[in-house]
Amino acid sequence: SPKADGAQKQTLTLAQHLVPAIKKARLLGRANQSQKIPLTIALTTRNTEELDALLRRLYDPRDTLFGQYLTTEEYTANYAVSEEEYQEVLAFAKSKGLEVTNTTSNRLLLNLKGSVSTIEKAFGVHINTYQTANGRQFYANDTNPVIPSSLQNKIAGIVGLDNYAVHRTHTVKRPSQSVGKVKAHGSGQGGGLTPSDIAAAYGLKGLTQNGAGQTLAVFELDGYYPADISTYLSNFNLPSVPLKNILVSGADGTPGGSSDSVAQDIELQLAVASGATSVLVYEGPNSTTGVLDTYNRIATDNLAKQISTSWGIDEGS
Repeated sequence: SPKADGAQKQTLTLAQHLVPAIKKARLLGRANQSQKIPLTIALTTRNTEELDALLRRLYDPRDTLFGQYLTTEEYTANYAVSEEEYQEVLAFAKSKGLEVTNTTSNRLLLNLKGSVSTIEKAFGVHINTYQTANGRQFYANDTNPVIPSSLQNKIAGIVGLDNYAVHRTHTVKRPSQSVGKVKAHGSGQGGGLTPSDIAAAYGLKGLTQNGAGQTLAVFELDGYYPADISTYLSNFNLPSVPLKNILVSGADGTPGGSSDSVAQDIELQLAVASGATSVLVYEGPNSTTGVLDTYNRIATDNLAKQISTSWGIDEGS
């Protein structure tokens, strides 16, 4: 909804930027004004109807374009905002005192950082601290952000005004006392899945392909212990495939509470594609900006053609 501010400049409110959880959470007060937080501006796409039609064709096995995916350069040339428009958004961010931490070659994202005070003034919001019923604290904006109307067809959204959402792995840890009491699904130790079990589960039994010559990738929001991987390979007599860690948006690769799931993702790749050239392990922060930045880095690098993720989020987040 365009409106005029005190300086008679036309502005536009970006809808759907409020976390529903703030309605049920307890308001603790304003967020620390000096706290630095990361933001990601998502830019719009051009020729969206054409792009939607192309995507349908790319995934239709009956179509002549099936599987003929765009390169990063082809996407950028046909569907991204222009370099001039990208620079206009960048200039706006700088004019508001925000630090530009990264630009992206496909002109889809612009990574920023700023204090709460600076971000509030830049987008006309208040950022508060809230507490959920289970005691978890998070910060979030209490109104939708406002941008100049001149950027209406350039900015699609602003990610990072809140840190409510936390992605999680789907690993289910079995209590130690239940081992032997729960039905074992795999033929490995403790009912674990061996490479042969994994091949059977995915219907790969009898295939001769082993990923030879392929560069694989996994999307992760945590680090891992390399010894876990080497132990797995040794245990099942699998060849050593080079791993390359690619750290995104300030992630440092330190293993955390979900490191076991990261290891499982890597090991599953190696179990079914033992002849791969390498596995790229993309590791980003567990945040909305981290997720967006990591997926986009995978896309712009365009090094891996087979990419796996096991991280998810509930719909309410």
